[in-house]
Amino acid sequence: MKKSMNIISFILSILCVCLFILISFSGHLIEVRLINIHPLTGLLIFTVLTLICGMVGLAGIKNLASLLRSVVTLFITLGISVFLLLVLLIGSLAGVSV
Repeated sequence: MKKSMNIISFILSILCVCLFILISFSGHLIEVRLINIHPLTGLLIFTVLTLICGMVGLAGIKNLASLLRSVVTLFITLGISVFLLLVLLIGSLAGVSV
């Protein structure tokens, strides 16, 4: 289970990067009207959940490849989540509806 969590979290972190690029460059074309949250907020929640899965996946380290996969997962998800948190906080402080 721990090894599969390592692989799943790595795939989810790559998906987070793809979604970040898609949401960032699409402008206001993507709107979530059903749950009434901003796409960047949804991505932040998804990225934090992926970060938690990546930390659980650290227990499944067996060799150098799985160690590298875990470290890359943690760096990607931590970087995106910090950046999104800053964007959302500064946008809300400035009164801009992000």
